[in-house]
This record gives sequence, structure tokens and C-alpha cells, in this order.
Amino acid sequence: MTFGQKEDGTAVLGMIATSEAAFVVTQKAIYRVELADQIDPNRTNINIPNTQQLFSAAGADSDIVARTLLTTSELFTKSHFPDIKIRDRIVSISAEVMTELLAAEEILSQLEAAEKGQIEEIAASKDLTRLPAIPNIKTRSNTFIQKSEHALQAIYRLPAVFYESEMKAAGRWPDSLTEALTAKFGENDVMASFARQLAEFAHQVRNTRHCVEHHKPDQRIVARDFHFNLDGAIARPTIQVIHPKTPIDETDLARISHQKKCIGPENLRNCFCNKELSDSGTGSDADTLYFRAA
Repeated sequence: MTFGQKEDGTAVLGMIATSEAAFVVTQKAIYRVELADQIDPNRTNINIPNTQQLFSAAGADSDIVARTLLTTSELFTKSHFPDIKIRDRIVSISAEVMTELLAAEEILSQLEAAEKGQIEEIAASKDLTRLPAIPNIKTRSNTFIQKSEHALQAIYRLPAVFYESEMKAAGRWPDSLTEALTAKFGENDVMASFARQLAEFAHQVRNTRHCVEHHKPDQRIVARDFHFNLDGAIARPTIQVIHPKTPIDETDLARISHQKKCIGPENLRNCFCNKELSDSGTGSDADTLYFRAA
């Protein structure tokens, strides 16, 4: 069994195994491998082969892949989590987060490429009456927001693997995680503090998604194609979130993820794997409870 296309000569860098399949990771892609015994446990058909299928066109070179699926494989090892059911759930959720974030990132990348193409086309035409155009800008913005919110929902399913009953008892997410951790470890615990910050960001993402799916006069998305500003300059496609609690000023749609604490894959991947938190050297009682030495 070989992996990769002819133009992708990268070697296999790692494998993340579950009871149902394995994820084989290269620099440029991820492949899902199923053994014949996993496809047909009772071996009713001896002709069924081992199979591989492209799972993601992004591999270890992607920061999203590194901070989601690869981070999971390093943290949730058999020595710390011998229960295969727990590891299967964690890997599955991590793969879902990764997939949604990559989809959101792809929307922005395609938008940037479309912007560049339109600008070059209009410049070459030398027609001063023409504005660059991306007619489906509202659909792109709505899909981007929905993918981002789907990733956020999956992120919150991770702590539910360990705190499901406590989170259900605490009420609706995203505040349920904060309340569950605060009740169990105290409000000064580093993970409880992180959960509060995460909940604040989650409310913004959730409210932005409500603007798409439950729009009202004071709760809606304004997506604009290329347009003239009052100073005569042509502005790139923009998005504005109108919401009474979590508004977002008009900003470039393709670059929205680069803004701190704003919706998008760059900030959501930080929610999944927060380098500042992991490098802080500050311990949490949650770590003591669940990350035991081998």
C-alpha cells in the first residue's frame, strides 16, 4: 500500500490509529486506512482488500492539522488514556474540528484568489466604469460563518467526553463548561479561566451564526462585494455583523480571521490548541485528574 500522488513524493510522517480505521499523515495530505478485518470483521468475503482513501488534502504542513489532529495524537496516548472508546471519540471529534476549520480556511483562500483575479482582469481591461465582482459573496460569507460555528460546536464536544454530566447539569453551552470547571476546581483554576475566555469568544461566533440563520433587523449579516468608498478608493468585499451584543465592524471578509478574537479558522484553532496556555507552565487540577503519568 502506497500513499500520495505522483507529484507528492512526501514520506509518511505518522499514523493515528482508532478501532475503526487509521489516519496516515504525510506533509501534504491525510489518508484514511481501513483493514479488511475492520471492513468485514467476520471475514465473510476473503476478497475484500485493505483500503486507503484521501481524507484531507492538507497534511502536517498545515497549522490547522498540526494544532488539531496531530496535537490530539500526542496528548491522548494509550499510556494516559488506555480506554479505546475515549481515544476513539477524541480522535473523531478532533478530525471533525480539523475538517470544518480547513473548509472555512479554503473559503477564505478561494475568496482571496478570486479577488486577485478580478482585480487583475479589471486592470487589464482599462475600463474605468467596471468594478471587480464576486456575485456570490453573501453565500460565501454565510458558508464561512456556518463552518466556523460547526467547528466551535465540535470543540465543545471534547470536554464533554470527560464532563458530560456536569456540563448538562450546568445548563446551555458555552457557559456550561465554565460553570462545570469552576464548580469542580474553583474559579481561579487555569482551565476554568480559559473556559471563561473561550465562552466569551463562543458567544460571538454563535451570535454571528444566528445572524445568518435567524436574521432580524438588529441581527443580520451585511456582505458587500467590491464597492467604492466615499474617498473614491475601491474596497474589497467586506462583512459586517449587526448584533446588539456582539457586533463586528465592517471588515475585509478574506482577512477577517486575522483579527484578534474574531470569527474564523485562525482564532478557532487557537481555541483548540492554545499555545499561550500550554506554554504558561501553570498547572490545572483538571490536568492532575485526567493526565496521569504512565
